[in-house]
Amino acid sequence: ITYNTQLHFYNLNPNLTQPAMMVQPDMSEVFVPVVDGFLVTVDEAQAHLKTLMELIPSLHGAEKKAESILLPAIQAGCAALKAANRPGKVIMFHSGLPTAAGPGQLKNREDKKLLNTDKVWTKEGNRGGVCCQNR
Repeated sequence: ITYNTQLHFYNLNPNLTQPAMMVQPDMSEVFVPVVDGFLVTVDEAQAHLKTLMELIPSLHGAEKKAESILLPAIQAGCAALKAANRPGKVIMFHSGLPTAAGPGQLKNREDKKLLNTDKVWTKEGNRGGVCCQNR
């Protein structure tokens, strides 16, 4: 699964000529669009995995949206394991706040008007931030 403000599922079924991507734009009700070909072993889908790793930068490299989701991606990973009746772990690589509209949305707590001023230290200090200990 890859994600930004939408979920992208990849079908790696070895019977396909190339990996297929399915996009789920609605985050209110997350579901797994395909089970067969989604959770595969490295041995059975090695060629498709290599192709997909080469395609992902071109598919998503020009993405300009700074917002992203997180909770729906976690839910989709867990739903995929459950639908396939397989044990496993969902491992996420995510940076930044999930600020896109949807389940699990977080709001940025910093006040942009205070950046690069001495008042930013006061605000951080009120929360017990580490940055005030060195000041």
